[in-house]
Amino acid sequence: MNLRRAGLLSLAVFTFSSVVAADNSELRRCAARVADTERLACYDRLAAGLQPAASPQKTPVTAAPKPAAAPASSTAAATAKAEARFGAEVLPRRTETDSPESIRSRIVGVLDGWQKGDIFRLENGQVWKCIDDRGSFQTMSNPEVGIRRGFLGSYFMRFEGTNTQLRVRRIE
Repeated sequence: MNLRRAGLLSLAVFTFSSVVAADNSELRRCAARVADTERLACYDRLAAGLQPAASPQKTPVTAAPKPAAAPASSTAAATAKAEARFGAEVLPRRTETDSPESIRSRIVGVLDGWQKGDIFRLENGQVWKCIDDRGSFQTMSNPEVGIRRGFLGSYFMRFEGTNTQLRVRRIE
């Protein structure tokens, strides 16, 4: 009796593994589709348990001619977009071209010192939190700051005109 159960169990495992392998090949076929609507329809058919999708159709791909030089406005837009992501990247996916090593902005309003847990709102819309244990009692009005990338995902805020910097983390 135990041998029979073992045989049935191995047959069930073999059947299940072949079904999983078939599903993976169907998923790969859906992922190979170029058009978004075709790919979504393929995934919907799989999810609904309908007939597997047919093999993907080959769509001719034509390469667009590359411009000789990028216009200054697109370069400025790309830089602004990279600065907007600064501090919010998900590591280790960041590459050296994704984001600058530092940014500059101003803290909005009067800054009357800081301590761990204080929030800094910048003119560029970013919000940073002080995570440094050292506090300060310096009073500044709309101070210009530079935030630079440190090691292992850390960031340092430096106040222009001073020799003061503190560790910060971007929260918005």
